[in-house]
This record gives sequence, structure tokens and C-alpha cells, in this order.
Amino acid sequence: MLKGGEGQYVQENTLQILNPKIQEPNVYYMASHGCDTNELLYVPEGCVYVTLGICGKLVWDSKNQEEFIKMFDENSKILNDPVTNIEQLQKIFGSQLHIHYAKAKDYRMRKYVNSSFSCFLNRTLKEDSFFAKKSGLYSIGTYTTANFYKLNDTITDKDIDYLYKNSLYPTIDQIKNIYTLTNLNYKDFSSHIQTVFNVDQKTLFHYFPGIYYNFSCRSDCNDSTGDNPSTFHIARRQDSFKGNEVERLSFYKSIDNSSSIHYYLSINDLEKAKELIDNGYDLNEKDYQGNSLLYICCRKGYLELAKLLIERGVLLDKDGYQECLRRKELFEYMVSAYASEINRRLE
Repeated sequence: MLKGGEGQYVQENTLQILNPKIQEPNVYYMASHGCDTNELLYVPEGCVYVTLGICGKLVWDSKNQEEFIKMFDENSKILNDPVTNIEQLQKIFGSQLHIHYAKAKDYRMRKYVNSSFSCFLNRTLKEDSFFAKKSGLYSIGTYTTANFYKLNDTITDKDIDYLYKNSLYPTIDQIKNIYTLTNLNYKDFSSHIQTVFNVDQKTLFHYFPGIYYNFSCRSDCNDSTGDNPSTFHIARRQDSFKGNEVERLSFYKSIDNSSSIHYYLSINDLEKAKELIDNGYDLNEKDYQGNSLLYICCRKGYLELAKLLIERGVLLDKDGYQECLRRKELFEYMVSAYASEINRRLE
């Protein structure tokens, strides 16, 4: 077994014990909770691994979740070829959507961090109020809803039928017949699923090769609080984000790179970006996602560049305003520069 965290184990040989039929390459979604281990592995030839968010950081809300499930249900052509359609996918789900595959132009994106999955997407809202979403591994065209399903304290066959219908792993039969998990209370069922059916991405690639969409939480498996990621995860976050930006240079292929400030921000060339600003660049130009220069600079920590934009009179947009106010170094600067505007927003 692979240790996935304190008190948590990945059942590496569970699929082998169950003797599943080796599948033809397909497109999959793992509906589960999850966390990243400390294994940095090469994506197998012929497989693709699509994640949402920098390693350890989730960028997943109800809007893009519903959009993804709708596309997955409808067997979207875009999801079937993420490498070719990376631009369209990032326009839908944001620039932090990463695509890892064996022949990626950037070597950093040829590797992935192995993830441990708990195949029960549950939530306890109150002590006696239990909810879960459809859980398990699904092939494209078979997932049906992003909604939570209310459970009673005791898990019934009906609950299992709803939650795992069409799941490739674990299957309904595996849950009901092999391990007899029905009629357990909610907490015991959750614990048993996590113990018996936990699986990691490396094993899934082996038994179900193909394209994977991992939009689960991607915290550090060894950090139960989510506040203290390991040195490995901190370094990987930074590397993952840089790698993603290199892959995203294709977004600017239709723009004269020598004149696009967004191009230079994407490759972290701040001197060239400053030069363009000094030469009268349109400070209120937005990128392909509608992000302002002020927002981008504050999000990426380019605070001196953000100050320069403010000095030159850049318009204060909502996202830029919220992002920049989070930076302690910019708080007083922002309040001073935009005193009347901020007061109006606070009224």
C-alpha cells in the first residue's frame, strides 16, 4: 500500500484483487475527495491528466462545476481532446486549468503529482444532516448530476444505486456484494469506502488508461489542516504555475508578441512590461479572459508594477480592487489613490 497521509492509505492493489477488465482508452472523471502525495511521476504514454488549480489550491465553484458536468454528460468534443482544445477549456474554466501529458512542449507538464482519491463525495452539513454527490470513476457521457443527494443515517441499497450508478470503480456490485457495505450508518459507510476503495491516479492510469479530469481538492495528503504544505508541494505549486504559463503562450499566437504587455506578463518579463507602460500602452486593456492589468499584477505579486499602473491613472475595476486590497503593501497606497472611489463603494 502507498501511504497517502497520516492514518490514510491508498489501496494500490484493490483493482488487481477485483480483476477488472482492462479498459480501452477513454475519458474519465473521478468524483471524489482527494489529495496529492509526494510522488512526482511521468504521465504514461497515451494518457492525459487535466487538473484545475495549482497543486494544493482548488479553483472550483458551482458555476464551472455545473458547466463541466454538463459537458461531460453530453460527451463534449472539447473534453475528448483537451490538448488541442486547451485554449477553449481555459476560457471556460480559467487559466489555472493544467494539462499534463507525455509529449507536452514544456517538460514540467510531462509529469504529474500522484493523487489519492476517496471515492465518496460526501459532506456533513449538520450533526444529523448528511449529503453526498454521485461518486466514483465515470467515463464520459455517463455522469448525471452535480447536485447533493440527502442521505439518512443508515445507508440503503437505494442510496448506493443513486450514488454509484454507472461508476466503473467502485461499482455498485463491488460495494453491495463484495464488501457488504449496506445498512451501515453514514459515518461507518464513509470510513469503509475510504479504507477499502481508496485508489491513486497511478493505479487508475494502469487499469483505465485515457484522459482524466481531476477537479478534486488537491491539498497535501500529509497536511490535514491544509495550512502547512510540505516543501515539496510549495515548490511544485510554483513549478506547476510556471509550466502552465509556458503552455499558455499559444494564447498570444494571434498577437504581435513584441507589442503585447500580456505576453510579457505571462513570461514574467517585468522590465519589458514597464517599458511598454512608459511608452504609453493602454493601461485598461484586458486579456482574453477579461482580466485587467491591475488585477493580474496584484494576483501575481508584481506590486511595484501595480503601483506604477495606479500612478499612471489606471481605472479601478472590481476584481483589481478586491485583489489589490488583499496585499498589505498596497492597502494604504490604494486607499490614498482611490479615496473617493473606495468611499463610494463602501457606502
